Amino acid sequence: MANTIYIAVREDAPFDPARTAPTKAETRRDLIAAAVAPLLQSGAVGRQVGTAKVTAFFGTEDGRAGNFTRVGDDPMAEQVVRAMLDTADGALGAYGVAAVFECDDLMIAEYIVHDTAIKAGHADAYVVHCAPDTASDAPMSSGAPYKSIEIYYDVDDIPGDQDPIEFREAACAVIEGALMDADAGEWAGSESGAGEVNFGFEVSDFERAEKIVRAAVQGTPYAAIREITRYSDPEDTIAAE
Repeated sequence: MANTIYIAVREDAPFDPARTAPTKAETRRDLIAAAVAPLLQSGAVGRQVGTAKVTAFFGTEDGRAGNFTRVGDDPMAEQVVRAMLDTADGALGAYGVAAVFECDDLMIAEYIVHDTAIKAGHADAYVVHCAPDTASDAPMSSGAPYKSIEIYYDVDDIPGDQDPIEFREAACAVIEGALMDADAGEWAGSESGAGEVNFGFEVSDFERAEKIVRAAVQGTPYAAIREITRYSDPEDTIAAE
């Protein structure tokens, strides 16, 4: 199995190391995961491999994650945290919990997650983050800082009645083709939830990659990019102008 899915739910309860009862976020995570797991397994799509906690400390001035606990060693984990905590109003120490799945077919697996969450009444409570397992080794592969760009679309700006996941996959394919043809980047993960869809690419040059992205979508249905953010490990995420 070559890919990982994180079903991450924001935790609003204050952290209490002495707590033994499940929190609301943990209950939501477990309900979604318990319903998703047998569907993935019966379709030979994937399986649950564990749970995780994701944390971030947001500064009140710029709202960026200054410190966080990764989901495993995935370099895209900060984007998971940002997606969950972007309404935290600068609250320090906010965190979330996640169920972790391995899967072969990301699109089918994500459809299952979304459908299950909607039927369970938790569609507004989580973000799905998809990433290839190979991304976890990226920061250590060459000794150079890990760099990635993240491309965001608002669901409300998707033209016509297209399914957000199908739109994201189509946009990602167009941009990935352009980056791969120019040897400028490779796919590093996708997300959906909270009224937006997004996907990221590992890149070596921010400016070059962003120019290629803009050129690739110009005049296409995928031109309405809300924003492109930059991330490098160990540096902070930087919003592109």
